[in-house]
Amino acid sequence: MSAGVQNDKGVRSVQSGVDQTQLIVIQEQRYHLNPSKSKWISIGRAYQWSFHPVITISGLKNNGVTLNEEDWYEILNQEGAITNFFFSDDIFHSISANAVCITFERFPDFQTIKIEDRWRNVVYLGKETVLKLFQLAPLIAYTINMLKTQEFNKYFNTLVQDVRTTNMDVRDFVIQHISDLPHSENIRTAMELAYQHPNLKDSTRLQR
Repeated sequence: MSAGVQNDKGVRSVQSGVDQTQLIVIQEQRYHLNPSKSKWISIGRAYQWSFHPVITISGLKNNGVTLNEEDWYEILNQEGAITNFFFSDDIFHSISANAVCITFERFPDFQTIKIEDRWRNVVYLGKETVLKLFQLAPLIAYTINMLKTQEFNKYFNTLVQDVRTTNMDVRDFVIQHISDLPHSENIRTAMELAYQHPNLKDSTRLQR
């Protein structure tokens, strides 16, 4: 497994039935993959996935794929084959791993890979973009590790329990008590969720 990050059982609990267009992503970091900044990879937390990491690779015209941690590592596991494709004339067959499918496409003037996610969304990446993607792998791994170390899901569940002893919802509780709390990334993330998504209907998370 690349970059020394280990999967955990929580990753396997991700619900593939959730429509990725409805995912609420918070604490998101974006890294560009080309000079024009038209392609990028981002890492954040998915609300519907119990705040586990979500990785998005976006291409031209906002086409992109949404990956959980395990999907991302499956792509990294194919780094050798993908890199070799761009530096050889050999025929490469499609690779299916976990919920990800990688297809190698060769044209007279260029080569590209097509990545397809569990929702059948696709993104096309050329050689320079792919090389940049793999170059960023240690940074992405560190970001994923940071998100997991913060244990925001545990923090937020504790916050919800505290809120249930008051007459406030999570948003009002965070706003009113923020000056009494020490500075932390978990508090900032809770504020982002409360301010940016105040109308979430999940009563077990956001309401008393």
